[in-house]
This record gives sequence, C-alpha cells and structure tokens, in this order.
Amino acid sequence: MSRQGMSTVAWAWPDAASADRAGARREARDTPVILFGVQGDPDDGRAIRAFRSFCWGVDPGSVRLRMVHVLTVPMTLPLDAELPEADATAARILSRANLVVATVGISASTATVRAR
Repeated sequence: MSRQGMSTVAWAWPDAASADRAGARREARDTPVILFGVQGDPDDGRAIRAFRSFCWGVDPGSVRLRMVHVLTVPMTLPLDAELPEADATAARILSRANLVVATVGISASTATVRAR
C-alpha cells in the first residue's frame, strides 16, 4: 500500500517512572507529545481535527503537538543539498497545517526533516 495520501500520528506518553523523576526534569518533558507527519493533502487537516475530537474535554495545553514534514532527498544528493523548491513546499505544507491547528484551538510546533 502506498504511503502517499496518509497522515501519520505517533503517541509518546510518559511512563510511570518519569513521574518519579519530575523534580529532575522540566515539566514540558513530562507532557505527552503527539507527533503528526504532514504531507500537504486533505488527510492532514482531517487527522488534526480528529485529534481535537479525540481530546474533547481535555485541556489542549496538556499535550504538545509536533507537526513534521519529511522532505525526501534523492540518493544521488547529500542530505544537506540545497533544494529550494522542496524547502518552499515544505514550508507551505507546515504553514497550512498550522492554520488548521489554529482553527481548532491547539498550539503546535513544526519541523522539516530530511530523509531518504
């Protein structure tokens, strides 16, 4: 099955032991992180809205949302190769995802990751 057109969601909840180390760690690190892989298709917005529906009754500030776009670099180029069009596309995708996030009342951070 093709991965094109599919948003990816990963959950990272703190384990029980992390609660014991709360004094040694910043509170933000003990906050669950929801990781969204965005590709710039309508499924991105649907996944973000579904997340918000899933969290109905939960304080949106009690989780951290991280939206990531994976920029695929051809094997013939180094990972740090200049790809201005791809970088601009990634920025547009993350910007659109941020707009959806803002409409559902969640704060988020974004990142572009390069991979093969």
